[in-house]
Amino acid sequence: MNLRKYLIALTIGLNTVFLFAPPWAQASSLTCGSVFVSDARPFANIEKFEQLYTKGRGLDTYKRAMGPEFSKSVDRVLQKENSHWFDSGAGHAFAVRQALESPTTHATFQATVVAYETSAQSSGRLKVHEGRFLENIADREIPKSDLITDVFGPLAYSGRPDIVLQKYLNNLKPDGEIYLFFGARHEIYGQYNTVLSANGRMMTLTDWIGNIPGLKAELRREQKEDDGTLYEQWTMRIVKERSDVKIPEVEMIHFKEGAPPQMTFKELDNKGVSNLAALEAQARETVRKNGEAVSATTFLNSFRSGEISHPLLSSIKGLKNQEAWLNVTAMGGKVLEQIKAKDFDYSDRSVFVGLSQKFIAWRSKGINPERFSYITGLTTTGANLSQKNIKLITDFQGDFMTSYTPDKVLKRYVDLLADKGTIYIYTGQEYGGFGRRSVVRTKNGQEINLRAWLSTLPGLKGKMRRGGYHWAGGEWSFVEISIKDREAVQIPELKFLGIGEATKDGVAAAYFQEM
Repeated sequence: MNLRKYLIALTIGLNTVFLFAPPWAQASSLTCGSVFVSDARPFANIEKFEQLYTKGRGLDTYKRAMGPEFSKSVDRVLQKENSHWFDSGAGHAFAVRQALESPTTHATFQATVVAYETSAQSSGRLKVHEGRFLENIADREIPKSDLITDVFGPLAYSGRPDIVLQKYLNNLKPDGEIYLFFGARHEIYGQYNTVLSANGRMMTLTDWIGNIPGLKAELRREQKEDDGTLYEQWTMRIVKERSDVKIPEVEMIHFKEGAPPQMTFKELDNKGVSNLAALEAQARETVRKNGEAVSATTFLNSFRSGEISHPLLSSIKGLKNQEAWLNVTAMGGKVLEQIKAKDFDYSDRSVFVGLSQKFIAWRSKGINPERFSYITGLTTTGANLSQKNIKLITDFQGDFMTSYTPDKVLKRYVDLLADKGTIYIYTGQEYGGFGRRSVVRTKNGQEINLRAWLSTLPGLKGKMRRGGYHWAGGEWSFVEISIKDREAVQIPELKFLGIGEATKDGVAAAYFQEM
């Protein structure tokens, strides 16, 4: 059992002890967190990081999770006459029950909670909806609210976030506030759940909500630290700027189990991307400008996978007479010119160090351009290359990263490649790069990143490689591809569904679907 599962199990166990404790323990006004958490640091970590995943969250936990602005909002609501708090996905409703028992809470304050399983029961000023999902609860069953909260509630688990959000808005008073907790550390579902908008933009769930007309949505990303580890907590505060806000309808197109699950949604009126040619032109212009500052040394380093392992260098040196190297890159002839001039600079210690610098420099100077034919360009579209004996193809921010038709690009490369040849495709930075951020939705409903997709194709042997050092500013990745069985090669057609945010490579990420 890993540490996270152990902490969750232990926390749930502590909640169970609290729920079924003897009368003297139940009489305490403390929550489960403050009953069992004292000075022991491991228990403090449980309270900070894991308690949010259980059903035993107290009011103090809510305040810590959603920050000082929420603390002010909830205190204001509790002291307001005839106010109402709707806590959606409240678990055992400890937070609301503590609020009701507080001596500073106004006598007319009321609360409603929704929880599929809970120990809380309706009584007095508390109304509990148990055993039903929020989507199936009529608006009339929930009073108009001054405050609505969702802490790993329906929004995190529902396949229809549009319905959930619309219900929150329908049940919100004109001057009311909604607080959504999107998670912390590596569990920020507001970041990894995505929505394909009507105009073909792939957006995070938080960005999608923030772009809905009529809403004022403020995302708060609070920096935290524990034992020297920095992380973030995400909370969104929402108010209505007008009364007739309509949430766009969506459908779930991908689901991966988790706590919370990972989901992808698509707006029902999605019409796809209409300006694909303009997007491709913009991407090519970006890489053209980037290529002006790239040297042959940097180019070669981009296809290096270890201190002394350099697959591309080996492939170049292995080229024989009459064999061709097709290099699809904005750098054009600069690569060959600097190779001919033996113009290499391996002094950058962020790439590799020590004797390997001298070894790679020595191997690079051994390249003999007189032995092979060199063909280059930013794109191969329209080029007649079928008569060339192409044994090596490299794509460094070329067609693969800029055309948004990676299936057609790869098929053309495979068709051009001679038997026993090799293709090297640069896929960008390891974290946040084009190959990592772009996504393919496969025929079986899985979502994988684009660079991983290259290693799954029948008839081809694809191997992902990494270069550079993480501690020196990041790693990059590329995929080495050879033909295993030409007759068995199958490259599924990809449909371009949407465009995402700019990657660390300067071009926008893309979302594809296998046809």
